[in-house]
Amino acid sequence: MEGIAATGLWEKFRIREKLIKIQAKPRSVSFGYSLGVFLGTTPFIGAKVFIALIVTSLLKWNKTASVIGVYHINILTAPIFYGFSFLVGKWILGTSVVFLWPETISFSAFYEAFFDSVMIFYSLLVGGIVLGLPMAIGAYFLSMAILRRNDRTIQLQFTDPPDPTVIIPADPGIHDEPGILDQTIEAKHPITPLYTLITGASSGLGREMAIECAERGMNLILVALPGRNLDILCDVLEEEYGIIARYYERDLTGRDAIVKLVKDILPHYRINFLINNAGTGGTIPFEESSVEYLERIIQLNITAVSLLTRLLLPEIQKHPEALILNVSSMAAFSPFPYKTIYQASKAFVSNFSKSLAQELKETHVKVSVLHPGPIMTNHDASVRIINLGANGRRGLILARELARIGIDGVQRGKRTMIPGMGNLVNWLMMTKLPQWIVMRVLTRVMAKEVKKKKQLAA
Repeated sequence: MEGIAATGLWEKFRIREKLIKIQAKPRSVSFGYSLGVFLGTTPFIGAKVFIALIVTSLLKWNKTASVIGVYHINILTAPIFYGFSFLVGKWILGTSVVFLWPETISFSAFYEAFFDSVMIFYSLLVGGIVLGLPMAIGAYFLSMAILRRNDRTIQLQFTDPPDPTVIIPADPGIHDEPGILDQTIEAKHPITPLYTLITGASSGLGREMAIECAERGMNLILVALPGRNLDILCDVLEEEYGIIARYYERDLTGRDAIVKLVKDILPHYRINFLINNAGTGGTIPFEESSVEYLERIIQLNITAVSLLTRLLLPEIQKHPEALILNVSSMAAFSPFPYKTIYQASKAFVSNFSKSLAQELKETHVKVSVLHPGPIMTNHDASVRIINLGANGRRGLILARELARIGIDGVQRGKRTMIPGMGNLVNWLMMTKLPQWIVMRVLTRVMAKEVKKKKQLAA
């Protein structure tokens, strides 16, 4: 009966709705929520949310849930709770201090009352801890139970009835050149599970996205260049997480290779989630770049993203949860000297994703774009980032954290993701400052990298 009453209270105050809207692991949400509930009972007026965000960042718990928990003690509930916690703390400490309740209910009034005496603060702190610990433990188990029940409900809703044969017609006239898109691809897949297709999955962000998806129970189709040990990665993911993992070793810089990849996949697998992660780039003066270098960036960063999305979209649309995640870059937000073609290609990915998301706004398909900053994916990338100095390292985030942010974001329907405070600062600088200032800073930073590369090559 107590559990039913508590659940009813949650329904009344819409706490349940707030928590289940957070698309993250239930354990992360519950830990964050219980931390917020605990911090809410302390007398750290004005600093609770800040403390919650710091702790959740360090422990990788859900930040939004922690803020929800903090605000259970608000301007309406504070008089009752703090009055009771003060009495508890006063009794434990054995003090005779008197707490004069503020005449007006405001932040400044509470602040002055709490810090009027050291013993008042200590009494509130001790009482808050004593009351907050059981409240936090209860919040954790109750939220975990509700989130898990909600997950089971969603799984039942998204159970897809078997479809023995699916015919995917091309949209005539979408491409000027016949024979590439103006054809029908038959997808005959008798009762097969859903799959997530990830390009560039052998290392770096793509590999971490594969692991993150596997942790969430998604079956995988991984695509990367030959000789990148995709078979080993698939075996590890299957054994570790109990999912199905398949791989295709393909070079996506050729248009025909992309079309053949789709033809090889669709007759056997049902795709509901596409992650266009494969990409390439570099830092080099434009006049020194080779034709092959330019073509490779354009083919992989632009053509492959466009064609894969176009060819797989009809299949993705068939499923209740239909997701497309494209990986762009922070470089997309500003002209970038010495990264001329790379920057332009990532700006294409960004604008392409936003435009497609708007086109599909009235459908159930969710399209998102992730703008990571520097990623230390291998030795060469790590050396390059270190050589950039403090300005270049400001937006540095671990690839695993980026993978989590990207997948969480697309599942929540977030169109654009700029991960991390450092990248947000970079975005503000690149988009809000006068462009001549931005270009001057970027030129200096990139010129430093070019100089370092030439020194190492000499």
